[in-house]
Amino acid sequence: MNWYHWEHGVLTLNLHVQPKASKDEWAGLHGDRLKLRIKAAPIDGNANRHLIAFIADEFGVSKSACKLITGESGREKRIAISSPKKTPFPARLPALRYFFVTVAFCMNTRRFKTKEQLVFSPCAFCPSPTLQYLLSL
Repeated sequence: MNWYHWEHGVLTLNLHVQPKASKDEWAGLHGDRLKLRIKAAPIDGNANRHLIAFIADEFGVSKSACKLITGESGREKRIAISSPKKTPFPARLPALRYFFVTVAFCMNTRRFKTKEQLVFSPCAFCPSPTLQYLLSL
């Protein structure tokens, strides 16, 4: 199982969430899940609301475009993000490079494209060095 799944414009993340952290940040992989540290405490759903707001901001979408699928009361969560507009993963996390091999962000159309879409229907506006850079990370 991967830490993400991309299908029909919906990105699903399998997360391991650590509440009550000193700051909100991506922390690499935790087993087969992506670890995320958030500041909010897990009291009365505050952590889940904070998580949705953080994810929405990181991917450049509204909070309504993010849905908590599973894990309402645990640390292991699945979140679906409809039509993400940007990628939040910092280059300092080498474990996340695989994401860019399979999914690239088109700077012109402001959409993610799968490797297959790049091969079979490349964007005429994307300079190939940009896409090659994203795919070679």
